Amino acid sequence: MPSRAGKLGGMPKSAATIKLDDDVLDAVRVEAARSGRSEDQVVEAAVRRYVGPSVLDRLRERNRLADDEAMKIAIEEVAAHRRERRSG
Repeated sequence: MPSRAGKLGGMPKSAATIKLDDDVLDAVRVEAARSGRSEDQVVEAAVRRYVGPSVLDRLRERNRLADDEAMKIAIEEVAAHRRERRSG
């Protein structure tokens, strides 16, 4: 699972439940078996490729912020974006 934090164990993990179309889940299973990775790793890698570098990564690189300060700014930005989407 490629990530800026490194291999497994590089970042804390949270559980999430997602629903996928059967054909997408089949493709995840095939890729996991083909590559020797877990289904979780395949899904995480695909999501990371889709969304690109995280907001936190960009904030840290640009501003060299402490983790808690970067998290605070990221949460504020997400909240602002959601407010804009709701009002738009």
